[in-house]
Amino acid sequence: MMRLRSRVLAQATSFLIALAVCVAAGRASAAAPQDPQQVVDGPSLDGSDDAPAIQRAIDAISGRGGIVRIRAGVYRLDIRNGTHALTPRPNVRLVGDGPGKTILRVSGGRSGYKSIFYPEPVVADLSGFGLQDLTVDQNTASSPIGSQRALVDMPRTVLIVFAGSNVRVDNCEFRDVAGTNTLVFNGPNVSDIWVTNNQFNEVGNSVAVHFDHSTVYTHADGVHITGNVFRGRIPGGGAFGATTAIETHGSRQIVTGNIVEGYFSGMNITGVAAASDNVFVSENTVSGAAIGMQLWSRFYGSNKTLPALTNVVVSRNTIGIDRDAWVGVAGTPGLVAAGIAVEPHGDAGFDRIRIDGNTIRFTPSGQPTTSDDQSAGIELWLSDATVVSRNVSVTNNEISGSYGPGIRLSMSGYGTDIAHNVVRDASQSSAAFPEPFHSAIMVSHLQHGLAIHDNFLVDDQPTTTLRFGVLDATTEASTGLRAVDNQVRVSAATVPAFQNSRGGGAFFVSYVVDSPPVLPTYPVASGSTITDTSTAKTLVQVDSPAGTTWKSLTDERELPKNRTGSRPHD
Repeated sequence: MMRLRSRVLAQATSFLIALAVCVAAGRASAAAPQDPQQVVDGPSLDGSDDAPAIQRAIDAISGRGGIVRIRAGVYRLDIRNGTHALTPRPNVRLVGDGPGKTILRVSGGRSGYKSIFYPEPVVADLSGFGLQDLTVDQNTASSPIGSQRALVDMPRTVLIVFAGSNVRVDNCEFRDVAGTNTLVFNGPNVSDIWVTNNQFNEVGNSVAVHFDHSTVYTHADGVHITGNVFRGRIPGGGAFGATTAIETHGSRQIVTGNIVEGYFSGMNITGVAAASDNVFVSENTVSGAAIGMQLWSRFYGSNKTLPALTNVVVSRNTIGIDRDAWVGVAGTPGLVAAGIAVEPHGDAGFDRIRIDGNTIRFTPSGQPTTSDDQSAGIELWLSDATVVSRNVSVTNNEISGSYGPGIRLSMSGYGTDIAHNVVRDASQSSAAFPEPFHSAIMVSHLQHGLAIHDNFLVDDQPTTTLRFGVLDATTEASTGLRAVDNQVRVSAATVPAFQNSRGGGAFFVSYVVDSPPVLPTYPVASGSTITDTSTAKTLVQVDSPAGTTWKSLTDERELPKNRTGSRPHD
């Protein structure tokens, strides 16, 4: 009897354990249900249009969402209604077997279309849509863009999203690309976009027709563009239509770890939106470009008074400028080239902009232009001097071989800091442009609270191209100007470490040179000092509040006022 009871208890215990396991498994299944899937097993055997089969799979799960798995193969996509091939749906992800394995190719001979993936209706919410692990081939070589006009109504994009959030494009290849844009995320109801780990190959027109293009265009909030590779159609640069890799409008933009090769411009980071705040651009590599990165600040919508681009960090990027390949493409006789630049025609200021730790190198150019006064390593020029920016810092950057100034600050500002930069062999252009722009650091416009300090400015070429270390061309009402502890090392001893070109605001200067100095032509602040290590003399400017009378601390002699810029005589 006891043996039977034990056996019953054992069976009951086993049953309860099994039941518990089943319940737990049921709960786990309920907590993490499998995404519904539709499978497209392969392209049609007769080479006909595969878009209808893919669209049926998308539509089959469009209500509840899920994955359309597209097996390896080359799928032909015909353009329907002259506008698009496929209609994306919310919460549907198209997943291939890998880039180069699953290939969606637009059929040849198509003169134009709006987008391969195009929403219906246009304002459809595409939240949760995604592309992953596949190749999209625009087949531009067989359907080149014949004119800029051809793109006016038919922009030939790959994906357009006008509404939706949490849209992801990951680990895809976009091949043989040309059009106004490739990926577009544009609208007040677009947010949380992820473009990650993709490759954009053979970007640009296959014939000699140029047009404006941004491969990834975002006018949205909460955008992540990370780990992508962008390659122009011509290695090293010069492809028609390979204009800009990344263009951002909006707030909370993160652009990191991307590689851009052979584009006219690597990135446009813009304030052309209701707000463009908290933008982080870091650890990207740009090569073979005429413009590495450009910052735009323009009034937009209801904003008519406030800075348009705010809280921006551009840091630890590596930029290689090689202008000559682009001279015939841009169509202008004098092509400006710069590492990091502001768009000069902006009508809104900047606030809290940090340009830090970037490396910018210029390839020597055989196409000099008189516009090379704008071809700086870091070119901060706004043509309208009444536009005021605040809290801009340019720090810890390394610039070599710029065609014009190493760093140019020509926009009015409050609280600008230029510090701890290394500028080497600036002003390489042989074109004739004004003397002040042959500087390692050149500043102009109205400035309040400008500090230029602890920079290393060097020209170690056999024939020196640098004519000034720091050149002051600020306007007369400027205040709080300091240029201290900057080091200038040049092979030509007559290059002044600091010079002012007109009667602007009086800088307080303090610097050390290793040869008899060239004194500032116009007044500097009282107490300014210049130390000459070759003679162990320190000169002090003694006029108050500013002037041009220098006194030697070693022998108490006043030096004559210097209006010519020539060396003082002992």
